Amino acid sequence: PYLAQTGGCTVLEVGAGTGDWAEVLPPTARYLWFDNDSQKLSGFLARGTGALAVIGDAARMCLKDKSVGWALCVAVSHHLTDDELRQFLCSLATVSRNGLIFLDGLRSENFWTSQLLWKYDRGSNPRKLEALKPFIEEFFDIEKEEQFAVYHNYWICQAKPKV
Repeated sequence: PYLAQTGGCTVLEVGAGTGDWAEVLPPTARYLWFDNDSQKLSGFLARGTGALAVIGDAARMCLKDKSVGWALCVAVSHHLTDDELRQFLCSLATVSRNGLIFLDGLRSENFWTSQLLWKYDRGSNPRKLEALKPFIEEFFDIEKEEQFAVYHNYWICQAKPKV
């Protein structure tokens, strides 16, 4: 339901990896792949989707201000330090017109499967919601949010760039 509103817009997925989220966007959405991993770029291009792809640093995006409708960020924030996360979100707020759809796992001491999965994840900065949410709120106004659990506790939100 969060992605339904992206129809007719350019959707920038940052930390896009394999680009799988492009497959669940509305058919009228235009997908823009963005990641810093050239190996993942090769895999994405090999799929032959015809979508545009940019390799670069998400904290210093080479895109014009307000040039994309929506920014999509899935399972990226736990790979970033606090300073990197702040720069990253500032960039997203600058390039997106309509907003951000953000999803990531949350650190939890009460969920043993989550603790085990975080132990093996390459990301070294899982955060509790009370630590993560203020980063988003520095650059965006959260319009809707929810939490759910599947092996981890997750938080998803839709947020509008602050004016």
